[in-house]
Amino acid sequence: MIPPGQDAEFVSRMEPVLDEYERPFDPDRPSVNIDEAGIQLIEETRGPVPAAPGRPARADYEYKRNGTANLFVAFQPLLGWREVVVTDRGRRWTSPGS
Repeated sequence: MIPPGQDAEFVSRMEPVLDEYERPFDPDRPSVNIDEAGIQLIEETRGPVPAAPGRPARADYEYKRNGTANLFVAFQPLLGWREVVVTDRGRRWTSPGS
């Protein structure tokens, strides 16, 4: 499905990416994917109230903020391999072993 607001240029640029996912495993040309995400670290201020007969489970939306972190993920989907590194916000990630 083409996302709203996208056009033929978007599709033509996505085709090589989609072709990459269909490529069989080749040890001379491994397919390694990398992604990064910033997350907020939160702590519940009150525990959830479990369900009871005639009453659904309840959870409070209030939370305490405990800072932020970065998640860096490198993975090879055809091998089932992944590496996840978590850093404090603002720190630079270097690959393991460097």
